Amino acid sequence: MSLFQLRGKQIYRIILELGKIRIPLYLLGLAFFYRIYFDIVSNSDFNVFVALGLSLILLIIQLKRDDIDFLSSVLSNHRLYLFTEYLLFSLPFSFIFLLHKEFLMFAGIIGFSGLLTFIKKPQTNTPSIFNRLIDIIPDESFEWKSGIRQSLFLIIPIYIAAIIGSYQMPVIPVAILILWLITFSFVEKGEPLSHLIALELSPKEYLIHKMGKQVILFNCMVAPLALIYIVLHYNEWFLIIGILSVQCFLNIYIVIVKYAFYTPNEESKAAQTMSGLGVISLIIPFFIPVVIGLSIKYYFQSIQNLTTYLHDFDTRT
Repeated sequence: MSLFQLRGKQIYRIILELGKIRIPLYLLGLAFFYRIYFDIVSNSDFNVFVALGLSLILLIIQLKRDDIDFLSSVLSNHRLYLFTEYLLFSLPFSFIFLLHKEFLMFAGIIGFSGLLTFIKKPQTNTPSIFNRLIDIIPDESFEWKSGIRQSLFLIIPIYIAAIIGSYQMPVIPVAILILWLITFSFVEKGEPLSHLIALELSPKEYLIHKMGKQVILFNCMVAPLALIYIVLHYNEWFLIIGILSVQCFLNIYIVIVKYAFYTPNEESKAAQTMSGLGVISLIIPFFIPVVIGLSIKYYFQSIQNLTTYLHDFDTRT
């Protein structure tokens, strides 16, 4: 119960960081999202994909957790605690399956939540062939080096599955979206101050540099899949171009948000929450104009925040 109380306090602090103005906007967006989600689940043709998507999100959360060893040392049954967390997290989504009498899907999600508690991040050395690929990433993009190395166990199966199922039109676009969700976490934590000042760039130059690297590295990562899609589904080439264009914008957005709330060596819950709005805009296009407006607002906030640390390299001063 103490741990759940801590979770409640964390959620409360995140809500406070959002501010009174943004909270109604989030509530409206969540209500709109839930309405669309309800309609999607009502269509039995998409139920399997929704359940698999929810299960994948739970799997990524489990594999990204760094507190498993801690929980196992302080709780007599840490798996019961983890299962309860995942159950509470997924219940608002899995409950809709009950309303539509999709009992098998509901039971599958609950059962998968239980199986998750036995899964841990594999502690294996990166194969040398992948080390060579990781070495191609510029040293200044240390977030990507670390992120790719830690997420290979997710990226490789997704890549293989996308290639195998590439003859089906939706497979590669969905795989690219999932890969973006994985890389989304690469830039969550603020780098050490020494990394920030090492390039000796002004605040504006540093921000543009990081945005460009984020866009280029992601596009290089998914370029083979995009080319396969265009070759196999050339009549629908515009779909993959549209997805990549939106994700280029969202990659820029998450970098802007990161540095708007940047503090050395820390993760900002406000930045994570506002970046999450970009994820929601992939599902609810209604939010894209909101994200565009926030990008402009946070761009100037990022410059101002970075000036605190990079003022020695700012030619305007």
